[in-house]
Amino acid sequence: MRLGAIKEEGFSAQTVDFKKLTSGLTAEQWVTQNFNQLHPVNQWVLTELSQTTQTIDAALEEFRINDAAMALYQCTWAQVCDWYIEFSKEILKSNSKHEAETQITLLFVLESTLKLAHVFIPFITEEIFQHLPARVGVHQGDALMLQAYPKLTFKSDAAVAKIDLLSKNKKIKVI
Repeated sequence: MRLGAIKEEGFSAQTVDFKKLTSGLTAEQWVTQNFNQLHPVNQWVLTELSQTTQTIDAALEEFRINDAAMALYQCTWAQVCDWYIEFSKEILKSNSKHEAETQITLLFVLESTLKLAHVFIPFITEEIFQHLPARVGVHQGDALMLQAYPKLTFKSDAAVAKIDLLSKNKKIKVI
């Protein structure tokens, strides 16, 4: 809901202008350029997603489709949905200086996850992709199947250690 204008009965979210937010860069370019300055939560999820991408690539090269799908499922469910979205809610509702970077990172993680999942569930990912907000590098109606497959190389051992400690202690407050 924090990625664009959502109009449901009784609810509307503020429109996010990602083209302005990223200064004309794609979400991937922006995240890559700013990775070392990102909040540890954002560095952590990008590191986790990068490791998962490498695991998926290795499994697909060896035709271990089940292992690739399971790696994606575990990352999406256990890292992104269980922890990252909860951590990002705290950042987004605090109106901190990390709000914009978290919105960009959320969009990038969602888009990258859709690209990874497209191998396994193409019709579902294509439909979701069509509803993502306007952003640099993607025009209205562009097909997900024509987007570049993610080659992620983000790594922050410090962020991983910090967030692992928080998640083991079941603490959500990250600001």
